[in-house]
Amino acid sequence: MFPPVTLQINMCIRCHDKPERGKKIEGMATPIPASHYRDVREAPNQVKQRLDAARYLCTQCHAPQSNAKPLVANSFGQ
Repeated sequence: MFPPVTLQINMCIRCHDKPERGKKIEGMATPIPASHYRDVREAPNQVKQRLDAARYLCTQCHAPQSNAKPLVANSFGQ
């Protein structure tokens, strides 16, 4: 189990923050998209070298993955 995301630690970034942003490499974690390196409020067209602070809390939008069975049946996408 990973520790919670805090200002000091974000375990998601360890695997998903790649220099080749947005390019999926077989066997590697899906990289954080380039859009997450833009400050959409201040400079939306400028890609920064670091993850934008507004995108630091990954679980705000993304759910962690697990091998748990679904709680309810889902036929979406079939």
